[in-house]
Amino acid sequence: MCMENKMLIHIGYHKTASTWLQKQFFPKHPQIDFIAGHQLLWPHLINFHPLLFNAEQARTVFSPLLQRAEAAGKLAVLSSERLSGNPHSGAYDNTLLAERLQTLFPQAKILLMVREQTDAIVSNYKQYIKMRGLCTLDEYLNPPVDGKIPLFRLDNFQYHYLAAYYVSLFGENQVKVMCYEQLRDQAEDFIQDLSAFAGISDSADIMALFPVKQRSNAAFSDGHIRLRRYCNRLSGGHSFYPLTPRYPRLYRWLLDRLEALERAGFFQSIQNQEGGAFRQRVQQRVQGRYAASNRALQQQFQLDLAQYGYQL
Repeated sequence: MCMENKMLIHIGYHKTASTWLQKQFFPKHPQIDFIAGHQLLWPHLINFHPLLFNAEQARTVFSPLLQRAEAAGKLAVLSSERLSGNPHSGAYDNTLLAERLQTLFPQAKILLMVREQTDAIVSNYKQYIKMRGLCTLDEYLNPPVDGKIPLFRLDNFQYHYLAAYYVSLFGENQVKVMCYEQLRDQAEDFIQDLSAFAGISDSADIMALFPVKQRSNAAFSDGHIRLRRYCNRLSGGHSFYPLTPRYPRLYRWLLDRLEALERAGFFQSIQNQEGGAFRQRVQQRVQGRYAASNRALQQQFQLDLAQYGYQL
């Protein structure tokens, strides 16, 4: 299949198999030049004060990479889930990043991955704890709203708003919304659909390159997360806890012990003592909240969300 388009930008969301795409699909597909991931996008596109971003300066970084892909006859791919915003800060800058992308790459195609909201929120909370966060699940879901710093927002998971915004910037035929669950349950169909959108081959020999059953960033159990949150009070020196690290060696020792217990299956036998499993508690908190958004997303992008358990 010849390539009809020269560029694809994968923007997330978080916890929707981004690592698999970035470590397996994009770098291994012979018709893709994976020109930029988070390490390049962060300093040259994302991490700027709104008034200090310089598009011309950014072009000097990305233009040679685009030219390399074009010379090789390959699809240039950029990928970072951070482009959809950071869920732990309510994705406060997601439209700003969309506008920067449109300024730099107006002809690009956009891939937006979504995940059933209850599972997505639980997975993001566990990632937050893994990143040394301190909040309980209830505190995480119900942060103070005082306008001082951006925190988690349930509204971030109304996916149709961001999808529609990208359509307004790039055009309806340039934006593809796909489900994490399709990759999880029907991987070959997912790869075929993505390949058709991107204009690259999905031949049998290419499909054989991708270990679709290989999981990346597998989530810790609820019991592990509860104990890890307490251990995180010994950490520090990061945006979730910007104090000087208190006991870094003890903290690392405790995490090593927790992870060893996780591998041994110890936490699977422990009942959650904080009022029920994380998923049940999130489900109660968001019941019905995302139905209208999911219906809008389903209609605009011809998705079948019901088969994956999305609220409708």
